[in-house]
Amino acid sequence: MRLNEDFVADFFNNKSVVILGSAPCVLNVSAEELEQFDVIVRVNNYAHFNACRRVDVYYSFFGRSIKGIEEKISRDNPKFLFFKYPFDFVFNKHTKGREIAGKSGDFRYVQRLRKDVLQHTKHFAQTPANFISSFCAIGSIPTTGVSAILDIIRYQPSELAIAGFDFFKSKKHNINEVWHPKDGNGHDFETEETVVLDLIANKLVKNLTGDKNNA
Repeated sequence: MRLNEDFVADFFNNKSVVILGSAPCVLNVSAEELEQFDVIVRVNNYAHFNACRRVDVYYSFFGRSIKGIEEKISRDNPKFLFFKYPFDFVFNKHTKGREIAGKSGDFRYVQRLRKDVLQHTKHFAQTPANFISSFCAIGSIPTTGVSAILDIIRYQPSELAIAGFDFFKSKKHNINEVWHPKDGNGHDFETEETVVLDLIANKLVKNLTGDKNNA
């Protein structure tokens, strides 16, 4: 039930898309706002926070820290799962001594870990070329939410909105759970924010939960 990239490109092309992050500010988005979008993308350990329960695409790296995947699929019936990491891919990075998230670079473990899910669920794993492109944009492996932005924008939606992104400044994730800085070891939040703010400034992305200067 593995999908090819042509299917995914057609799925997002010319659609209005919203990507929901997990910062507490996501609570400021109403169900009515969400229902206006053609596609709702939820990431990682997402939780429902208003009356809108749609999950059109479930985006994640689907590693060990992602819990309750089978239950979410059964309950929310996403059209497909979007895997952040390519399958059958080892990414040999020149880190120059820097600590980088996913530093092993061997993403084959995800297939082994989620083999049961893959057997009965439609899914797409990002291509190595696109993964490397996102890596180059940030200079390290992006966090899952920012990966979703970079992955989906390349398929040219008519509108791409985000909500619930604060680049971990609130020190919370999964809406109300304490986020420990060590969990972000190897990520470059400053560069991620700069890249996303640039996309917003150029009207390629709309931030539903940003401040007045960055909306």
